[in-house]
Amino acid sequence: MNTDTVEFDLKKFYSYREDNRLEVKAANGGLPKSLWDTYSSLANTYGGCIICGVAERNDGSWKTTGLKNPAKLKKDFWDTIHNKQKVSLCLVNRPWRTCRFR
Repeated sequence: MNTDTVEFDLKKFYSYREDNRLEVKAANGGLPKSLWDTYSSLANTYGGCIICGVAERNDGSWKTTGLKNPAKLKKDFWDTIHNKQKVSLCLVNRPWRTCRFR
């Protein structure tokens, strides 16, 4: 695997676990504050993927939670990521370079 990308195969969804390049967030009530801590951590290392609409179970496995309003979450994310008072540098203007789904 190239260090610039994280490959994510949807057929293997239930076998994945969080690690230093892959994190899940339920995001049921909007974008969680912890998303920005994760963004910062990934920005200071090798990058990675944050997947919303998925929760981690106690055993580390994942379950889908769905998203109540994906369009609003996407808008909130992009509005925040481009707000210099919230995020000093937007590093996700080309998200397909860090996460590749197949």
